[in-house]
Amino acid sequence: ILQEQVSDNGFELYFRYVPSFALECYIPQWFHGRIDRDEAERRLRKNMRDGTFLVKERLSKLGTYALSVWVPEGNIVHVPLGK
Repeated sequence: ILQEQVSDNGFELYFRYVPSFALECYIPQWFHGRIDRDEAERRLRKNMRDGTFLVKERLSKLGTYALSVWVPEGNIVHVPLGK
């Protein structure tokens, strides 16, 4: 649901409320939300193929993200993204 807001520069549109069922359509399969490192590893072990990855929100620094990747020899690497 969009709500209009008038500003000095004209009209600005922003989301006031979006039902969760609408958001599910736009969340990529590789994004797993706010999970810890152990849960990320559990999910990657279900597939166990080189190059399998997911992106998650870091619990230690909210608002930041990490890339978790299954690499050769069965290792999982976690790479902080951004800040």
